[in-house]
Amino acid sequence: LNNLAFLLKEMGDYRAALPLLRRAVAIRREASGVRHMEYAAGLNHLGLLLKDVGDHKAALPTLEAAAALYKELLGEKHPDHATALNNIGLVHHAAGRHALALDMYMRPLALQKEASGEAHPSYATGLNNLALLYKDTGDHKSALPLFRQAAAIYKERLGEHHPLHANCLNNLGLLHQAMGGHAEALGLYRRALALRKEALGERHPDYATSLDNLGLLHQQMGDHKAALPLYKKAL
Repeated sequence: LNNLAFLLKEMGDYRAALPLLRRAVAIRREASGVRHMEYAAGLNHLGLLLKDVGDHKAALPTLEAAAALYKELLGEKHPDHATALNNIGLVHHAAGRHALALDMYMRPLALQKEASGEAHPSYATGLNNLALLYKDTGDHKSALPLFRQAAAIYKERLGEHHPLHANCLNNLGLLHQAMGGHAEALGLYRRALALRKEALGERHPDYATSLDNLGLLHQQMGDHKAALPLYKKAL
């Protein structure tokens, strides 16, 4: 059930994945109890999926329960606990609670740096999330070096064609677009689009997002003829 839910999520069918993941978590709770690593992992996955479908009210306590279990079972400085805290930050960020998100991003970033070092993909994810928050609050100067550092880590550790590297390039494009750097954004969007097409295929939500971002950039640049087919394909 868990693996099928993950597959459906990767295919973009979040609504079909959700009841399967809920059932898997319930089975783990019954079989292993509420103080087990598998149950903690199940809560973490479920909370992230709830965030992805926009149910922030349900996602937050689910992820907080996962973080509490990781802290109890593994210790406060364990990378899994840091990741769980970061995921709580994602919910606050998505809900517009920027001050709470900043706190939840900074705490696990320090833990990830201590536990795994500054060259680990988990640390890059923390940098990427913090940079997105800075971008969304208008602090472009703080966001730019964080995005660049995260992209470099992903490229070195996971390879240039990994979806996480493509995601970071897309985010860097968003930042340049917000700063008025249309030429820089255009190159980053095109590269992210090509990487997502190669890694995820043309029917994945992230590929559609890249098409939409590229269309919006062309529109802002006054190239409506280029924007229209991108919007249609994304839709």
